[in-house]
Amino acid sequence: MMSEEDTVNEKTIYERIFAIHEIRDSGILKALFYAILGSFFVTFYRWVEYSTISVSTFIKGAHVCPPRFPNCGEYYFLESLPYGYTQSFFYLILFLVLLCGLYAAVNKDWSSAHKVILATFIWKVLYIFFFTYGAAGNFDYYDMGLAFVWLFLREKEYFAKVVFVTLYFMASTIKIHEGWILGNYLTSTIAGAPFIGDGMLPVFTNLVIIMQIVGAWFLFSKNVNIQKLVFVYFFLFHAYSGIIVTYRYITISIPALVILFGHNFFNIKNENEQTQSILRLSKKSAPGYVFVVLLLASQFIGILIPGEQKKTLEGNYYGLYMFEANHQCTSRTKVEYVDGTERVLEKKSSIANNRCDPYAYLFKIQTQCERNKNIARIQWTFDHSVNGHRFERIIDEENACTLVYKGLKHNDWIKLDGMSEVMDFPVYKNGYAREPYPESYRIPTAPRESDSLDLIVKIYWVIWITVLAILIFLFIKRHRRDG
Repeated sequence: MMSEEDTVNEKTIYERIFAIHEIRDSGILKALFYAILGSFFVTFYRWVEYSTISVSTFIKGAHVCPPRFPNCGEYYFLESLPYGYTQSFFYLILFLVLLCGLYAAVNKDWSSAHKVILATFIWKVLYIFFFTYGAAGNFDYYDMGLAFVWLFLREKEYFAKVVFVTLYFMASTIKIHEGWILGNYLTSTIAGAPFIGDGMLPVFTNLVIIMQIVGAWFLFSKNVNIQKLVFVYFFLFHAYSGIIVTYRYITISIPALVILFGHNFFNIKNENEQTQSILRLSKKSAPGYVFVVLLLASQFIGILIPGEQKKTLEGNYYGLYMFEANHQCTSRTKVEYVDGTERVLEKKSSIANNRCDPYAYLFKIQTQCERNKNIARIQWTFDHSVNGHRFERIIDEENACTLVYKGLKHNDWIKLDGMSEVMDFPVYKNGYAREPYPESYRIPTAPRESDSLDLIVKIYWVIWITVLAILIFLFIKRHRRDG
């Protein structure tokens, strides 16, 4: 049995390893705990209803594993309703764990509260990066990024702010595309943009791009009026986006924005706030900067893979991808059996924010190939429409069973721009989040075109790279001055 002294020593070691004193001394970090806790609760509230990683889903071959862990289904251990209670029991335990964390925080036991976030964070990592592919949203990346800082890094308050703004900076890269520059994403949906006419939409969408590339960094401004103005902009931006994407994203984005950057607006003085705008490199800060670099690097995996990322979705889930394009797709397979019989299957998606990722369809096709030895081959075509443009046949393969998917490179069997066949299929105005009734479909007007689109894209990338270069310069300057 451990003595009281051993218990105290163990607690001291844990607190020293994870810098619990920073949480105890910071009102911002204490408040951030509640935001992360609430976001995790909403996550589990959603997941308990899904059969995504249930044993029955694996048995039916309806699961999708990430390319880096293709046998993930063999490790599923939960069963969802109506086939079993293990999943609902498991999430009941997680709910009680979160409740214990809330109790610990209210009683100022930040070591125990930290352990609660650590345990639930580990489950989110397993679920998102090992057990599923594409089942989570970027809102999960937001709370996990902040939770990683809160859990593991030192200088937690500083890096929570840096990571939050870096996520804005990363999100801008997925908007440097005609869907946002010309506004075709929303104009190609049935509902369009709330309260904004199609004619004015590009003004607002381009303002979002500029603010995420440049404006977000002014959340660190020492000029109170500028900082307040930028804070109000992003608060209104998130509130507006909540009309479209509903609660899940704003559950973490708005609370985190208010907690990290709302002090000037609400006239709250934070005595422990970092006085410098850029923290110099040191043993304490180095892991934080490494984490920020890794975040930026992950965003560029998909960008640097050759081809149109919005069509091929290659490398898409390594970085932020939310609300990047309006997708419609049709996957057709002709299954040929060894006895000479055939079966034709067709799956369509008209949900704008369903990314229509070819890999997800391929995984299920190849699961059939592996499990049914009577299948001789499966012919596969995949047609994809982005932002209301004509369907393009980006995949046309005689035998999908033999295809190999490379997660970090371009797959030659996915056709690049100029190589795909443009199909004579009707494109409709579709719906965000849910499939509309067939009678609700409308033929859209032709997507906006612009002769200067390529130039605008290049200008945005020049601005993005310039801002990054300025940040690196300021960081080096701070380090040299204080080193």
